[in-house]
Amino acid sequence: SIPELTDLWHGQRGLCAYSGRVLVPGVNAHLDHRVPTALGGGNEIANLQWVDADVNHAKRALPEQSFLQLVAEVQRHSGGSL
Repeated sequence: SIPELTDLWHGQRGLCAYSGRVLVPGVNAHLDHRVPTALGGGNEIANLQWVDADVNHAKRALPEQSFLQLVAEVQRHSGGSL
């Protein structure tokens, strides 16, 4: 529901759940499913989070843990210089 999404937005202080980037509705703010619907995730508020559009595109249909693991691998391989 709209009030729940608004509460979620305020709870995240308008920042991307992963990168901390400032989100602007209609510009770079996307709703992300922690567990993608393609993998059985639902639309309940506990499975949703606001993320930056670039982050959402990179995450694609990965579950949250798989995405975070991928990000950690990229960071380690790059020597932490990202």
